[in-house]
Amino acid sequence: MSSLEAYQSDFITTCLSNGILKFGSFTLKSGRTSPYFFNAGDLSTGELVLMTARAYASAIIASGVQFDMLFGPAYKGIPLVAATALILQSEHSINVPFAFDRKEAKTHGEGGNIIGAPFRGRVLVLDDVITGGTSIRHSIELIRKAGDCAQFAGVVVSLDRQEKGKGEKSAIQEVESEEGVKVFSVIGMNDIIKYLEETRNGQVNIIKQMMEYRNVYGFASLTAKQLEQVAPKTSSCSEASYMEECATSDVASERLTEAIEQHNTIANESAAIIAWQLNESLEYRYNINHFSNGQKKHNPGQGTRCMANSEFIVGYVSAHEDLREEATVDLGGNLSDEEKDSVLDLVLDDSHTYDVAFWFYDTQCTDSVKNQVRKGGMGGLDAFMQQCAILQGLAPNGGLYIPAQVPELPENWENDWANLPFDQLSYEITKLFVPASEIPPNDLKLLINRSYSTFRHSSRTPITQVDSHRFILELFHGPTFAFKDVALQFLGNLFEYFLNRRNARKSANDARDKLTIVGATSGDTGSAAIYGVRGKQDISIFILHPKNRVSPIQEAQMTTVLDSNVHNCAVKGTFDDCQDIVKSLFSDKPFNDKHKLGAVNSINWARILSQITYYFYSYLQAKKQTPAHSHIQFVVPTGNFGDILAGFYAKKLGLPSQPMVIATNANDILTRFWRTGVYEKYDSSQHVQAQDSAVEAAQGSSDGKQAVGGVKATLSPAMDILVSSNFERLLWYIVLESMVDGDQLAASRQVNEWMNELKLHGRFQVPQAALNVARRDFTATSVSDEETTQTIKQYFSHPRPGYSSYTVDPHTAVGLKAAADVGCNNNTYQICLATAHAAKFSEAVENALNDEASFNFQRDVLPTEFHGLMDKPRRVIDVDGIAPELTKEVIESKATEEVSQQNVGI
Repeated sequence: MSSLEAYQSDFITTCLSNGILKFGSFTLKSGRTSPYFFNAGDLSTGELVLMTARAYASAIIASGVQFDMLFGPAYKGIPLVAATALILQSEHSINVPFAFDRKEAKTHGEGGNIIGAPFRGRVLVLDDVITGGTSIRHSIELIRKAGDCAQFAGVVVSLDRQEKGKGEKSAIQEVESEEGVKVFSVIGMNDIIKYLEETRNGQVNIIKQMMEYRNVYGFASLTAKQLEQVAPKTSSCSEASYMEECATSDVASERLTEAIEQHNTIANESAAIIAWQLNESLEYRYNINHFSNGQKKHNPGQGTRCMANSEFIVGYVSAHEDLREEATVDLGGNLSDEEKDSVLDLVLDDSHTYDVAFWFYDTQCTDSVKNQVRKGGMGGLDAFMQQCAILQGLAPNGGLYIPAQVPELPENWENDWANLPFDQLSYEITKLFVPASEIPPNDLKLLINRSYSTFRHSSRTPITQVDSHRFILELFHGPTFAFKDVALQFLGNLFEYFLNRRNARKSANDARDKLTIVGATSGDTGSAAIYGVRGKQDISIFILHPKNRVSPIQEAQMTTVLDSNVHNCAVKGTFDDCQDIVKSLFSDKPFNDKHKLGAVNSINWARILSQITYYFYSYLQAKKQTPAHSHIQFVVPTGNFGDILAGFYAKKLGLPSQPMVIATNANDILTRFWRTGVYEKYDSSQHVQAQDSAVEAAQGSSDGKQAVGGVKATLSPAMDILVSSNFERLLWYIVLESMVDGDQLAASRQVNEWMNELKLHGRFQVPQAALNVARRDFTATSVSDEETTQTIKQYFSHPRPGYSSYTVDPHTAVGLKAAADVGCNNNTYQICLATAHAAKFSEAVENALNDEASFNFQRDVLPTEFHGLMDKPRRVIDVDGIAPELTKEVIESKATEEVSQQNVGI
């Protein structure tokens, strides 16, 4: 489907076929060498004039301009105005008077130089092109001489070259800014490029020359009509909650064009920046933060057109002399919240609020990011996301980052990748998402090799067949014996890589950039994150875990790491409470800016990215051991939805897979959603306990009980959560496909509405169409503790004939039982993800197998690395409550200690 209107395509086609529009090498009056030339003087036959008039009439209607009559300045405007008035009447039933002028005033008869209807009402001028603006200024003068009887409505021309003149503005822009008028065009240079891209694919060189010319001389103008096409709400502020903050398309498009000109951004760059602004300000409905409870203006977040945090707003003000003079605070000092508010006030008026985002892009983004944006499409957003989201978790509005576009696999990937070792396969997949301009190929290879060199198994994530149609994907061969090592070993090295690159650009006297990692854990994430960054320069890590609600071994793995940059916080609450604290810290922009927070939870997109590899690796290994036309189905023990989300992205990339099985324990919010389409924290179909009461812990659940605030304590504690954080990401794709016809902004709005419903009411329901899409890619089932125990026994004591005894942890047991419940036919083989080593959940495993005479935990399960672990020295900080301020105090205190140690040379 063409992105041009039909009248634009027809106009360009006719102009090309009649030599009016030509490609080649043409020297313009300005001295520039242009790859195209448009000669309106060749519109010299009745057929061509009629075609042009149809295009003008369509452009007038499409522009939405209000007018009462037409005027054509001599001489080329005369046939245009007469023919367009005829087309408006005959084909659009719009009967308007028209007039034209003569160069010399008539001295006989009625006299004067205006022919036709007298000027009355709103006068729309039709001309062929605007070169110097002389003709238009003459027309404006004639209309103004009519006094109060007539007003100038605007100008319509055939072509807008959309390029700068001798200064920074084009002739059209100069007319618009100097005379205060609107200029509309039938086509522009950008439209010609789009036409060539869509219909002349063979003319690659012409397209390349046009784009190169645009990159040098072009600007990206924006009309109110164009803005309304992507942001319909900008057409009116009649329903805005805050009228004084709302901006209509007329105002916004004018200011955006000024920002585009000021920073010399071309069309693709401008489109990206405007898309971010529209998302943050809800289509320019708001201009300060109304969305974060109790937060002040200095923490803009969602709602602002400028989007920037307080640090960059101060930078913007400092860079503009007029604003510096207005500032009443020391811009170089440590500003209080009230002082930050006063600085923000300086940029909230229309002359600056749109410009800040463009200034940020212009001055703060690297050339490699800009080059990606200039290439067009979604690649620029991907580049921006890879650089910015890597060191962050939550977007400014509290939502989660997702890749702007899922890339395509190489054509012969299954054959080419079949025998690659894990590290090489990881490189091939990761480079699809990470452009070489951000991380050069050799650097990326070294990062990956370094990350997985810590694994104990040469295959990194091997598969083991446990019965005729079922494999176990062993994800526990990393340093902390949990699947999260796959992501967090890579993420730790990635953090260090970006920090080193930034600091390498600094002089010896400059303060080094630092990163404060904050994460929440129900057990495995904490130790994996700590082992990923322990001892790394310029990185501090604070891991929050629910006190007495992680397994003894998990707690020991975290708290026995005594590196000075590692801080373990035991919070009196649940994992959900810990996660809420983390989200609160990331949403607090002043605190975030001060301490440079980074995320290790699966809210960090880079972590999801690194997990995609083992889906491909296990698929390729299983296909070698199964019949040629067999199918593969993945079964994933699921809590926060991060692990299975990586599988979803693998599937979107093109990995063949049957519907993935979501395996939950008694905390079955996901299973209930797939059954009913209702996502609710508490099962409303049953009588449940009060939200602040604990659920009695199950026998053996001290391996990580989470029984507070409605969470049920189970034998698989890493899955004991009320809400799955990463489910929000999947919802976006479901909405995009089923509800909004591919409109990404609308999808983001819908998910945001649902997340707000969940916060306010504890539930939301999706329409049937959305549920159908979810059911196409996933199925879900829950497993009880009793079934978990029986599964542990089954795989140890009663292996299938021909297969060895296998000891599984309770989370893997949930997956194996779910796999059995879902079942599979003779042509489907299941891969069940083993998320942790059985030794990490010793109580549950020993309780299940204590009546087995042949079982000895020390001999059969406990790794050498765990011997003596419980007796090692520990360091842990108690946080006596779930208020985010308590955790902030800990971080502030440790940061102060670090500065003090540096000052005394420690």
